[in-house]
Parts: sequence; C-alpha cells; structure tokens
Amino acid sequence: MLIEWSDLVEIGDPVVDAEHRYLTQLINNLFEQHESGKEVDLGKVFTHLTKYIRVHFDNEEALMAKIGYPQLEEHRGLHRKIIQQCMDLGEEYLDDSESVTKDMFEFLRAWWVGHIGEADTAMKPYLEGERPADLNVTPAFAGGAGPGFKKCTMCAKSWASFEELAADTSKVVKGCQIDETNHLYNLIMFNCSCDTTLAVFLSEIVTKADIPFVITDHEDPSQRPSFCMKREKRGPCLSKCACAYTRQVLDALQ
Repeated sequence: MLIEWSDLVEIGDPVVDAEHRYLTQLINNLFEQHESGKEVDLGKVFTHLTKYIRVHFDNEEALMAKIGYPQLEEHRGLHRKIIQQCMDLGEEYLDDSESVTKDMFEFLRAWWVGHIGEADTAMKPYLEGERPADLNVTPAFAGGAGPGFKKCTMCAKSWASFEELAADTSKVVKGCQIDETNHLYNLIMFNCSCDTTLAVFLSEIVTKADIPFVITDHEDPSQRPSFCMKREKRGPCLSKCACAYTRQVLDALQ
C-alpha cells in the first residue's frame, strides 16, 4: 500500500470525500500492480487519471464557490499545476520512458499528502458541518453509466444491472470505504477485468439491486454489533446504520 486513507483528511462533503477515497484506492491499486510485476499500460492509466482529476477538481471548485472559500483562485492554480504534471507524466509513459516509475509514485504520494491532506482540508471550517443544498455535482468516479448499472471508465465494459455485476467472475472486489455520517455514501469498490478500480455509492445499489434495504436501529450505540463495518475504530456507532446491508452487498458481489 502506497497511501493509507485517514478520516482526518475528510473535509465534510460526502461527494468530495468519496472522490478522495476512490482516488486513494486508484493510486494504491496502481502501486500494487507495479509491485507485483504486472504489466500495465501506464500511458493509458495516466490518461484515465487525468480525466478523473479534471472532473474531481471541477467538483471541488464548484463546492468552494458555493461556500465562498477565500482561497478559490489560489486553489485553482494548484489544480492546473497538478493536471499539467499528470499530462507530462502520461506523455513520458507514452514515449516509453524507463525512468518515470519512481518519479510517478513520488509525485502521487506528495500530491496526496500535500494537496488532499493539507490544501483540501483547509476548506473544512467553511462547510459548517453540511454541504450546500443547491450543490449538484456528479461524482468523478461515476463515469457515463448510461441506462445500465455501471460502465468502466477505462475500457468501457458495462453491466446492465447490479445482478449482472455480482455474477461477473472477472471482477475483483476491493472492499468498502465507510462514510461515518451517512452510510448511503458508503463507497463499494471493485476492479474491472482491465484492472481499473471502479466505485459505486451504496445509494446506487439501494435503488437498483433486489436486496431489500434495511436501516438498523441500535438501542445502545456504544455497543458495536457483530456486523459493524468499523469495529476497529474507537467511539460509539451511529444510532442508525446500514452496516448489515453493506455486508449483504459485499457478500453478493463476492
């Protein structure tokens, strides 16, 4: 693992935080493939990464504009610089350079720590604990699913329904990132057969899967039930959660 996700870098907006979680998985997945010696079309990977971060940065900037973030223009400048760096690295891979791999992972780690871990978290005090009600953005990892359930943003493979995805034995389930405030924003992640990491919100599965959705009530939130998705964490559970449902979804995908 190149980068370990920490709840400390959450800014409090469920979409942007989910995009950051997904990006963390995307980078770690690339690192794991590299460490295992698996051949990866890195030029294609960086083209895909650049497309993703363009949409993600647009979403961040839309949020900043809505909350009146005073460093918006400065942050835009940081975004442009990162996009250019991604494009430059992609071009080096397309040129089949042999010296970029170390630079790439150093860049990705430094970006995560310096930008997501520091620059983005500076927005948190301006959110006042909730996202603007009139902010309407499509998550960067959503891609263009069209009328079906999910479409790969790398190879364009698609699944018409959740059940079709669950039956696909070529996918690899990578697990779930929990939104501790609202479990409908729990992020289910899996690798497509092309090895790209994809993600869907639990809310998308609720509306499109045949698994009955149930919110679980806890009489004593200080006691973690056996199905808790964050048993290793300190502090009380939510009084109402979708952990049991999330585990059912993961079991179905496995």
